[in-house]
Amino acid sequence: MNQLESLTRKASILTISLLWGVIATGQNISITIDPVNVHQQGTITFAQFPAGQVPNLPQDIDPFSVDTDDHQYRIVADLKSIKPGRFGTFNVDLYVQYSSAPNAGLYKFILTGTPIGSFLDSNDYISVHVLRGGGDSKGALAIPLHNTGQVDLISTEVPIPLREVSLGQATNSDFKFTNKLENLKLSITDVKVEDECAKCWKGNIQVATPLEAAENQTLVIPVKLEASTFPALWASALKLKGDQAHDNLTFTITYHAGFGGQPRSQHFTFPVRFNPSFWALVLAVAIGLALGFVTSLLLDKDKRSSKDAAFRAFGVAIGLSAVIEIVALALAAGGSKVVVFGFDLDPRQFLPAMVIAILVSGGPSVVAGVKSAFGMGGGK
Repeated sequence: MNQLESLTRKASILTISLLWGVIATGQNISITIDPVNVHQQGTITFAQFPAGQVPNLPQDIDPFSVDTDDHQYRIVADLKSIKPGRFGTFNVDLYVQYSSAPNAGLYKFILTGTPIGSFLDSNDYISVHVLRGGGDSKGALAIPLHNTGQVDLISTEVPIPLREVSLGQATNSDFKFTNKLENLKLSITDVKVEDECAKCWKGNIQVATPLEAAENQTLVIPVKLEASTFPALWASALKLKGDQAHDNLTFTITYHAGFGGQPRSQHFTFPVRFNPSFWALVLAVAIGLALGFVTSLLLDKDKRSSKDAAFRAFGVAIGLSAVIEIVALALAAGGSKVVVFGFDLDPRQFLPAMVIAILVSGGPSVVAGVKSAFGMGGGK
């Protein structure tokens, strides 16, 4: 008999548990969501799936709520629950509660948004219809609306300016990026910087993450750049013009829009020029002065006709080389293009500074010889 009572008691408990499960998952109300036109650039349609009743809102949610127009229901979106879904969709947990019976529990729904078009992610309104017994209660709820990961959300300066890195010392350079979203932040999870000339830098270039870009704001990423002097000089040796890059730094930024946007990755390339120190330029001018003057002695009989003539020519070469280099540096600093004897040269660089000194100290005979060698005419 006791065994029969025990079996009966277990069966009753099981029956009650099953009934409670049916009641808990049953939905007395349902919802529908109107399609959303985002900035006239694309649409989002929603599918909604009932997920049962819950006695209270979870403690770890980030709620945003609104009442329906007739004040019969309270609609709550959990912003913390928004996450990417499959095939470019996104999901969000939504709760509906009777306004007149706040202790009666809440009905939970899982929304799946399917975006179409090339719109930017945005915090915007969706129209929620709460349906029960033939009634339709409507509420407008603002939630983040996400597109697929195919639309870029970050921009930078156009045109991208040349970055100047001083040799022999660490340079702190600010790289600016703009969050294109008007009302959503960006969460940057990773930034990788790759160079084309690996030997030109001391170690890998590091950027601390995570970072956050505020809504419609410019994000400045400070980067410490330290070049290796001699490899950098070698990399810049044959790039004489002032607008030529000596190396290129490519930033790969991995990020997502705030509150569950799709992961994205963008690439930005920044040209870099290496600037030698003052003493390096002095050395370049000295070497160029010596080479140009010695060459001019070999080409010009008048200069080597006597010691006095040679000394006078050497003094003139020193003065002209110093003056031309100083004037050229001042012009280049002001953004002017420097052309010396028909050659487009950047006086801030080691080899061009040396070439300027060679041409100036060597005089007409050396200039003519160089032009003839480069097929520019002027030689015999």
